[in-house]
Amino acid sequence: MQKESKKTFWRNINFKYKVYVINSNKLEEVAKLSISKLNALSLVIFTSLLIFLISSAIIIFTPLRYYLPGYVNSEIRSQIVANKVYADSIANELIKQSAYIDNLREVMKGGLTIDSVKTSAPDVAGSKDTLMTPSPAEMAFRHNYENNEKYSLTNNIISQTRLNGVSFARPLYGTVAKPFATGHSGIDIAVDSPTNVCSVLDGTVVYTGHPTGEGYTIIIQHSNNVTSIYRDCERLLKESGMSVKSGDAIAIATPGHRHLHLEIWHNGHPLDPTKYIAF
Repeated sequence: MQKESKKTFWRNINFKYKVYVINSNKLEEVAKLSISKLNALSLVIFTSLLIFLISSAIIIFTPLRYYLPGYVNSEIRSQIVANKVYADSIANELIKQSAYIDNLREVMKGGLTIDSVKTSAPDVAGSKDTLMTPSPAEMAFRHNYENNEKYSLTNNIISQTRLNGVSFARPLYGTVAKPFATGHSGIDIAVDSPTNVCSVLDGTVVYTGHPTGEGYTIIIQHSNNVTSIYRDCERLLKESGMSVKSGDAIAIATPGHRHLHLEIWHNGHPLDPTKYIAF
């Protein structure tokens, strides 16, 4: 029974039909075609596959592929990845800059004192001193050398004006009215007449303003993590974002009850300017 059904099925789809094409005006036969259902189905499948292949080739090898929704070429994809990495790096730098500006704001307001600065413990434990005890002759030589160097003005200036190979310029000529001390993270310098205030090192101005209501403040970021702060200025000569050279005039200080306040910070620690600059 099943064999008869299969034979009937194949006989049905292989049955030939004749298709005539007749001219309606002359009623003449123009063409005729003998075709079966299987041939017609095969022709439809082949034609559809051919159209699909041709359309795919046109889309793949022509600019039409750019109009397909969701299509991204390799160049755009690489650019997206690069932009993502760049955006992440900018976000990290923004976080660092925000923290840095917050620290500068605290320094500018006087919120940080010497006692509040934590010093890091040494990374390497000191080893036991196994050196031989110096002889009396060596001790006498050291004593004479120290006495001679004590009164050498040139050597003192050089030793005081260098920090890891960095030479500081004198910001202005004046008298230290208030020294560096606990709770006072800088020095106050009094002048006899209006005087230019100069940058102690090459750097970039990161802040200019009038926060305390008494005088102008200018903050300069230098290399080697050195920051210099000049407060209570009468007038500013530089703006935020400007680059300055060592010794360039950045502000003007005037005599009176308000003295120029100078601070030098290195790696987040306040330094005594008188140990590095000869006033």
